[in-house]
Amino acid sequence: MERSRIIIKEHGNERNVILDDRTRWTFGRKAGRWEPDISVSAAYVSRAHGEFCCINGVWMYFDRGSSNGTYVNGRLLKPGIGGTIRPHVLQDGDVLCVDISAPESLEPDDVSEEGLWIKYLECEDNC
Repeated sequence: MERSRIIIKEHGNERNVILDDRTRWTFGRKAGRWEPDISVSAAYVSRAHGEFCCINGVWMYFDRGSSNGTYVNGRLLKPGIGGTIRPHVLQDGDVLCVDISAPESLEPDDVSEEGLWIKYLECEDNC
């Protein structure tokens, strides 16, 4: 299994999440009994916003039809043909953003206080 990590900046706070031995990590907002693997508190993030998946050693991100979408490197992820969910193959340094004021922000300091910024980083040896 390929290990990678993501850095999440939300409400001015940063935290690291190691994507290690699981092939699927759910991402979204905790609500009631539902708690995703990677939980954030922003109200504009859907409960089941997206997933980080490792398929054949390659990490991908799937937006699961979220209400406000996910931007990757400043571009909104679009659904596939017939509305199917289309993956984004993650590359070292990719920036995912869910930000109600500036979704194209690629630097954490440019993201508004309400915004959510995620950076994907490949691990060479240890994360």
